Amino acid sequence: MKVNYICIGTQKSGSTSLINYLNQHPNIYCLRKEPHFFDKPKGIKFNRQMYRKYQRKFTTRKKNCIVGEKTPSYSYLPFAINRIKQYNKNMKIIFLLREPISRFISQYKMDSTTRGHKYYGVPFGQFIRNELTGINPKPMRRGGHYLIRGFYDKQIKHLFKKFPKKNIYIGISEEIRKDKQKYYNQIFTFLGKNNIKININKDTRIGSSKKIPTKYAKILYKIYKPHLENLYKIIGKRIEPWENYYKSLVGNA
Repeated sequence: MKVNYICIGTQKSGSTSLINYLNQHPNIYCLRKEPHFFDKPKGIKFNRQMYRKYQRKFTTRKKNCIVGEKTPSYSYLPFAINRIKQYNKNMKIIFLLREPISRFISQYKMDSTTRGHKYYGVPFGQFIRNELTGINPKPMRRGGHYLIRGFYDKQIKHLFKKFPKKNIYIGISEEIRKDKQKYYNQIFTFLGKNNIKININKDTRIGSSKKIPTKYAKILYKIYKPHLENLYKIIGKRIEPWENYYKSLVGNA
């Protein structure tokens, strides 16, 4: 059985909680562990044997169900999206977005504390400067890539080049958390399954945003602002929770 859908992230957006909610549905199965199949280093040739090994991971006792996975690093690696298209041109793509400054900080906090990352103890201002100096707009393999993970406009444009829009569900993390019943049923419908009443208390904790000096948040906002404006044009709306935060950060400037 081919994999029917993939959640491509974004990292720190609640994509792990998504697994808990999808698996409540009797006709949907989501792999619990990220397989990192399509984000293998660029240059690796995929073949039928690799596909069969990948597909064997999706064993379930559920009947008449679709199967899928989530791996957030797929979102910002164009070659991973290309491989997904090559594997299944009818793949359904779920893309959850989180406000990019909060997402950036949450990833930094996770890597520098929970994971004992090399950036542990590096002052946040220096960390941002390091990121700006070392940014690679075309990463060849998965890794930190803190800034470009939040360039959602570029990622969605590439998705639209590879898949029809009807195959892509774009969800806003902050909106989903406020009305899980509504938005998870939207996702069930998107996947071609009936709506159900879910247990809304199945969240996996999203890392909280580490408090940083406002001046650094403003630096990140300046970097992300043009990407945000492009994103709003693509999805046809401004995202109210994000904009409320930006107004508190920089006023009406």
